[in-house]
Amino acid sequence: MAVCVKDNNVYASSIAVVMSVVAWCMGIGAIGQVQEAFGSMGSGTMLRDSAIRAVVHLSISMILNLVSFACVCMSTFHFEQAMKFSIAHTMTTSTAFCVLRIAAFVTFLVQLASSSLMLVGMSSVLFLDFICHTGSTVQFHVQEVIWEIGNFTLTGHDPFDPYRTGNLGETQAADTKFVSVASMMQHLSLEKFCPYSENVGTQLSIFWISAIASLVSQALMAIALNGEKERISVHEEHEEVRGVAGMAPLVMSAGSSPR
Repeated sequence: MAVCVKDNNVYASSIAVVMSVVAWCMGIGAIGQVQEAFGSMGSGTMLRDSAIRAVVHLSISMILNLVSFACVCMSTFHFEQAMKFSIAHTMTTSTAFCVLRIAAFVTFLVQLASSSLMLVGMSSVLFLDFICHTGSTVQFHVQEVIWEIGNFTLTGHDPFDPYRTGNLGETQAADTKFVSVASMMQHLSLEKFCPYSENVGTQLSIFWISAIASLVSQALMAIALNGEKERISVHEEHEEVRGVAGMAPLVMSAGSSPR
């Protein structure tokens, strides 16, 4: 039990590294079909390049976790051979762990936004994929609605609404800011989208799970770095107190006058 408590930060950081590596592999494996599905939704949606951005975030998180794991292991003397280098001592100070902890928390927030965006993208693609499998009649009517929404939000006029009951200002105010529905509708063509939506549901689920796994890994790593930072701070304060206590007799001896 004592060993488990002592190496708690090592275990937490190692689990975080494994999760981030697995998340990166899952994201790389699924990015092909996901990027095709998002790209076929048109240039107006911010989902178009979200798969590439998500993989970039996964890569940064994985690299940060690897560096943090190495620092934790060096701090707990699991990599004793590396301690002969001066940079190893610099990377195992409380200041270094504080910086790494902030970086892990920032990447956690980025992964939180990325996973939320991927969830929105997955829901949108799966809904449109459902429409693509309902037959040409449903596709035609849905495309009509998409065209009217896109035309109205772009020009402010609906040619099929002679009484002008729509209000462009209210429509823009009601539009979602995270993923703009208006921008998506202005460029969405089911004829172009449907061929890329085949069997993409599984890949989208894998991609979203990879974002969630990376999110959890950053939370674990932030916890491990915070624990290691507090542990190192105690040792540094102890060494500082010992140094001051050791200097006190020398100061008193130097300050005393000879008899």
